[in-house]
Amino acid sequence: MISGIRSPIATTVQFADEAEEYVPQLEVVESTETYGKFQIAGLERGWGTTLGNGLRRVLLGSMPGTAITSARIVGQQHEYGSVPHMREGIGEFLINAKGIRIRARAETTQKVLTLYASGEGEVVAGDIKPHSVFEIVNPEHHLATLDADEGELVVTFGVEKGEGYRAFDHEEAAGHGILPVDAIFTPVLKANYEVEGMSGRLSGRDLLTIEIWTDRTIEPIDALRTAADIFKSKLDIITAQPESDDQPASDAMSELLETEIKDLGDQLSSRIINALSRYPIRTLGELMRFTPETLKQEVRNFGEVSFRELRDFMVEKELWPAEEEEQPE
Repeated sequence: MISGIRSPIATTVQFADEAEEYVPQLEVVESTETYGKFQIAGLERGWGTTLGNGLRRVLLGSMPGTAITSARIVGQQHEYGSVPHMREGIGEFLINAKGIRIRARAETTQKVLTLYASGEGEVVAGDIKPHSVFEIVNPEHHLATLDADEGELVVTFGVEKGEGYRAFDHEEAAGHGILPVDAIFTPVLKANYEVEGMSGRLSGRDLLTIEIWTDRTIEPIDALRTAADIFKSKLDIITAQPESDDQPASDAMSELLETEIKDLGDQLSSRIINALSRYPIRTLGELMRFTPETLKQEVRNFGEVSFRELRDFMVEKELWPAEEEEQPE
C-alpha cells in the first residue's frame, strides 16, 4: 500500500502582501492493486465538481479494456441448451464467462482463448489455456462444475478490445454457433468523487477526492491518468484550429505557390514567362487566382500553343482543375 505520496513536483504555496498563489497537485492518499484514493487540493471554487464529475463519467463509461465477447462450445448451437454432466446451463455459463478479466500485454491478430476441462470438479478461469498476450488476472473465477468423470467442456472464446460496455448482437450471431457474451470492457468497477470546501489560507477553494476501484487489469493511478487523457482529447476537438479554405494545405504547397515565374525557365517556355511577367504575374500563387478563361482574356500575346502548354503545367501541379481543360479543335 502506498500512502501520502505526492507527485514529483511539490505543491507550491506563496504568500506575499496578502496575495496568494497556489499550484494544485495530485496527491496519492492510498493505492493498492485494485483501489486508489487521490486528492487535488486548492482548486478554484467550482472546479472540483467540474473535474470530479467529468473524470467519473469517463472512468465508468469510456475506459478501454479487453473482454470476452463470444463463445463456441463444442456440441452446442444456442444458449438454451446444456452440456452433459455440467451442472450449469449454457446461459449461466455465459454469465460466468462475462466475469473473466483479461489484461492484454500487446496487440495481436490471434484473438481467441481456448478452454478444455474434463473429469469431475470445478472449472475456473485459470483452466483457460495460457496465452502469450492475454493474461487472466482472476484465475480463481468460477465458470462451471462438472459432476462426473466423463464430463467434458471444450470452449473457444472470442476476445476483443473495446471501451465501456457492449451488448452482443444476438441477431448477428444467430445460426453460426456463436454464443453471445455481453462484453464488459471497462476495467473500472466503481468510481466516486467528493468535493469539500477548504479552510485557513486556502479558504474558498475546493478539495477534490477521487476513489477508484479496478478489476486488477489496470492500477487505479493508471486508470485516473488514462481517464484524464481521454477527457483532454475531447477538449482538444474544441481548441483545434481547422485550416481555412484559402490556407495552404501543406508546407510543400505553400512553397510551390511562392515560386516565382521567372524561376521556371526549365519547365515553361520563355514566351510564357515573358508574357506573364509583363502583366505582371510574379508567382504561381498569383497565377492560380486566374481561371484559364480569364487568363486568355487578360494577358496579351498569349497564343493557343502557349496557353495549352501553361494549362498542362498548371493541371500537373494541381493548381488548375483538370476538368476545366479545353480540348483542342
